[in-house]
Amino acid sequence: MSPGLSPKDLQARLATPRAPLVVDLRKPPEFAVAHIPGAVNIPLDELTQRLDALKHENGVLIYCINGARTRQAEPLLYGNDIDKIYRLEGAFQA
Repeated sequence: MSPGLSPKDLQARLATPRAPLVVDLRKPPEFAVAHIPGAVNIPLDELTQRLDALKHENGVLIYCINGARTRQAEPLLYGNDIDKIYRLEGAFQA
């Protein structure tokens, strides 16, 4: 399992040059309702086709509404040489 960042830790990190790429794994209609400012929407079912978009020097923070899609995405990302992965503690609900 990826290391977690609390919403407070993520907010602090986003204000620095060490900000990770923030990826929302939900479907576009869910993303349209609400999302973390600055996040990119790459739905879980499109992740494999968009792996190049996830190469980021400061790592990638992934999140969804309750953590289920995050848990599915982690092994896929690790299996494709994306190894600097964080998850949002408490998921988007937090």
